Amino acid sequence: MLRNLADVYRFQDEYAEAASFYSEALQIAIDLSDESGRASSIFGLAETHRLQYKYDEATKLYSECLQIYTNTGSKRERATALWGLAEVHRKKDEFTEAKKLYSEALQIYTDVGDRRERAVTLWGLAEVHRFQDEYNEAINVYSEALQIYTDIGDHQERANTLWSLANVHRLQQEYSEARKLYSESLQVYTDIADRRGRGTAIWGLAEVHRSLHEYNEATKLYSEAMQIFTDIGDNYWRAETLMSLASTNQEQGHSGEAISLYTEASEVWEEIGYSGPASDALENAADIRKTLQQTVAHSAEALKVGEDLLLTSE
Repeated sequence: MLRNLADVYRFQDEYAEAASFYSEALQIAIDLSDESGRASSIFGLAETHRLQYKYDEATKLYSECLQIYTNTGSKRERATALWGLAEVHRKKDEFTEAKKLYSEALQIYTDVGDRRERAVTLWGLAEVHRFQDEYNEAINVYSEALQIYTDIGDHQERANTLWSLANVHRLQQEYSEARKLYSESLQVYTDIADRRGRGTAIWGLAEVHRSLHEYNEATKLYSEAMQIFTDIGDNYWRAETLMSLASTNQEQGHSGEAISLYTEASEVWEEIGYSGPASDALENAADIRKTLQQTVAHSAEALKVGEDLLLTSE
């Protein structure tokens, strides 16, 4: 009962409450020497930490989970723990390890005939291919996952996969196809009341408009996405959207606004432990300041030359 309640809170993105109930359920399972209940509670805690980008703690918990399921011979549950570890490695850009773990989980899900979890794992593998710029392979694997989700009627994951396919097409500058797929995912997210998903689909559409230099429409959509991410407390996507808005302003020559947005993005990245992107954001802001200073210096130099010429002519 406690684990079920914790699951509900986790699915509602209420992570503090979820962690509290998982921890309570874990203690009861330990007291009763219930290894299955212990593993399930640990897995729930691992998921909660992963979704909050606390990857070190998530890795520790998934590994503990994996050991229990390996000891008890629970194949499907072992695959789930492998998948969780693969997700963490993917998020940390450790793609070789992620690919290995996804492949191991995929083999188990294929062996036990679990189509849904097979699709979830295929999606993760496709993400690895995408991040490694292996776009054709990514499209093939996403499409395989999409077909399974369509067949089994899983609207949530179907929308996620449509969004991912849209991303690949956008990265290949196939903007018409990207727009179509983002719009399709947006409709599904809206239908199932997934606010985060809706925000990411709107962000994707904004990215397409920015790539096409349609800045007014892009800014409008980024702002709509930003409001959603702020409302639900998703700082990762808030930072991503701040970066996109900063780039949009930079491309239009709105230097002051771009600097402000990059600085704000850096602060949010730091809050959630993303030191790399935080540093990149500050570097972008510094580059704009440097360009502005050079422009001012060149203007002052040109003005001085003009004044000297004027004095000479007199």
